[in-house]
Order: sequence, then C-alpha cells, then structure tokens
Amino acid sequence: GSEGLKWKVSGRADADAVFGIDSGFYPDAVRRDQQYQFDLRETYLDFSAGDVDIRLGRQHIVWGEMVGLFFADVVSARDMREFILPEFDQMRIPQWAARAEYFADDYHAELLWVPVASYDNIGKPGAEFYPFVPPAVPGFATQIENEELPSRTLSNMNYGVRLSTLVDGWDLSAFAYSSMDIEPTFYRQTVDAATVAYEARHSRINQFGGTIDLRTQSMTVFEAGSEKR
Repeated sequence: GSEGLKWKVSGRADADAVFGIDSGFYPDAVRRDQQYQFDLRETYLDFSAGDVDIRLGRQHIVWGEMVGLFFADVVSARDMREFILPEFDQMRIPQWAARAEYFADDYHAELLWVPVASYDNIGKPGAEFYPFVPPAVPGFATQIENEELPSRTLSNMNYGVRLSTLVDGWDLSAFAYSSMDIEPTFYRQTVDAATVAYEARHSRINQFGGTIDLRTQSMTVFEAGSEKR
C-alpha cells in the first residue's frame, strides 16, 4: 500500500488425507466438511484519521488471554473441529469488523463494530470432536438438526469498547462487549410423539471483563456475562 494506507490479504488451504484413506469410518457430511478446505484469513485495510488508527476488513481482535486458555478473548471465533489441539493462531477465525484505536501517552482506547459475525466452527455430527452427544430419552428417537446461525440484521451485530493503561509496568485493561454468542447452545424440542430433536442456536450476550499483564505474566481479573432472551 501507499504511505498512510496499508493492506493485507491472506488465506489458508488444508487437506486431511485421513478422510480419503479410511473413507467408510466418517459420515459423508463430516468428510465433506473436513477433508478439503480453504479459509480467507486476515484481509484488511489500514489507515489513519488524525490520532485514530482504523482497520476495516477481516481481522483478528484479541482482547486478552492466559497462556493455553482463551478466557477474556471474547471476540475471536474458533475452529473447534480438532478441539484445542491446533495452535491458537490456527484456531482463531477472523471477524469482519471495523476497529478504531486511539493512543495517548500510556492510554489506549479501542472501539469495535462487527457487522457480519463469524461463529465457532463446531463441525458436523459424527465428527471426532463434535461438542454434543444427544442424551437418551426413553421412548424417543433423537436427532440433531442443522445449526441455526443468526440472521444478518442490525439487532444481531456485535459491538464493544476496550480501555487500557500502563501503570508502573502493569498493563491494565477493561472491556464491554455485546454480541451474539460465538459458541452455540443446544436446545431440545419434541418433533413428534416419537422423536426429540436438538438444535444449536446462538443467543445474545453481554460480556464485561478485564485483564492485568506484567511482562510475560498475565491473568484475567474478572469476566461476567448476561444472556438476553
């Protein structure tokens, strides 16, 4: 890009030979989902407006984490099809977002708007790490419906703010984030007199939290959330 205007385009392609070697072990839906894949990774445009840095596009937004755990990393969606075995930078799914950052001395403010959200990729029923196994209900057959993703409406957009400051070597931050939950919840419903179905849905939640960081040592101070029905 030119001076004052920068851009990045990246993608990733994967092929898993295990689904071709043992073609009869996994359901067809699982094989189609995981054997070949191409992901558009971070693809964004950077520019400045006065003292404010702005990034538009598909990007990672990491608001805090502990080593080996996500905790306050509430914005990132994750590819959970291999559970937590891959590296975090491979698991994170970028968000289509607009982010504005302001720096002044030891203070940092960040505003975030996610008009089209990404959600955790949990895979297909029958996969090795699919997160839900229907409990047996006496007298009923059970089935898993397709995941219901939130519609792309104004009410389903995500937005938040994060403030941080440096005090005597300690990096203190606090955030507030309102979003459709990146992680689905399975709801049960009776289809007919002999069948119970489970459907993965995403509810709206509000999350508040903070982090403390001293060089390489960090911890989550608090995190809270409330769900809106």
